[in-house]
Amino acid sequence: MTKNEYDIVLKELNEGLEKSKRSLAREYALSNNPYNVGDIFTDHLGQIKIEAIGVHYGYRHVCCFYRGDNLTKAGTINKKEPKRTGYQSNDITKPKTT
Repeated sequence: MTKNEYDIVLKELNEGLEKSKRSLAREYALSNNPYNVGDIFTDHLGQIKIEAIGVHYGYRHVCCFYRGDNLTKAGTINKKEPKRTGYQSNDITKPKTT
């Protein structure tokens, strides 16, 4: 085996490992997600009617994020900022997961 062959195989192994780690993180985040599309998510900024759920790969932890209609206290869509994103780590209504 030459140095070049070694480098190629090592690069492929590292890429596979990173893909597996990302897949594991996604599975963890989605399995700890208490919300579904259509639910109301509340964080420190207000409420969101969830239209889409994604996975945020943070520095220290992975969690879900929610994108949807930004609701006012009255339950109507905010005119100034009709859509926004909220993160599961900022949830104030459900217990936090670790």
